[in-house]
Amino acid sequence: MCELDGCTNYQITQYFTFDKQYKQVSNGNIAACNNPFPGTQLIYKLEFDWAVRLYGQVPYDTSMGNVLWNNVVLDSLHYGKTNQGGVNHAVYYVTLNPGENILQFDGTSLSDTLGLSIDNVKLTSDYNSTNLVINGDFSSPFVNEVGYINGGILGWQAVRAEVGVGRLYNSAWNGPVLELDSDSNQRYTQVILISQALYSGLLFQVQKIVKDRQVVTATNLAVQDGHNAINNRIPTIKNAV
Repeated sequence: MCELDGCTNYQITQYFTFDKQYKQVSNGNIAACNNPFPGTQLIYKLEFDWAVRLYGQVPYDTSMGNVLWNNVVLDSLHYGKTNQGGVNHAVYYVTLNPGENILQFDGTSLSDTLGLSIDNVKLTSDYNSTNLVINGDFSSPFVNEVGYINGGILGWQAVRAEVGVGRLYNSAWNGPVLELDSDSNQRYTQVILISQALYSGLLFQVQKIVKDRQVVTATNLAVQDGHNAINNRIPTIKNAV
């Protein structure tokens, strides 16, 4: 117990230090603060489509890019990696943290305005199909052919973003795409902010679904064991009759 008015009124202060992802760093027991279910992580599926530039006489090696999650390179994208000149579908599994989660796409080849294009960026989980990526289909802003937007577009930060009609970059595209090399190689960044309350709610949702599945599995096994026991007793009953 602490008295707030000893010989006079006092102000009692306690400080907490957090990093930029809102994780408490001044207390040794930060895991319990951030995760109400220790040992449970939020694993999300990051997926998107990508293709090299095939419009006009463009060398394939000018279309290259990196995808990053929380400042770690997940993969390098380039011609010949999978579907070569067509549209490729990429899938990665990432850990969602409370606070800031940073998704980035970098143009990495020749900075010549002719680069890789991406579309249909999604971040979902097996337990929640809500896409956490804003404007992952690059439908905003609407452009008739190609648009250049200083500072980025809805949901995405960049020095100068380029959004265009997909067929102008690669005939295999349908709909709008994001070009990683607009007037120069760009870094497109989206910060996915997960509050502590939302993080705890998502963890609780995972726990509930997992436990419900365990109950269903246990029930099915019990029913199957019952059927097996009955089937094993049938020959004995027939012999007795």
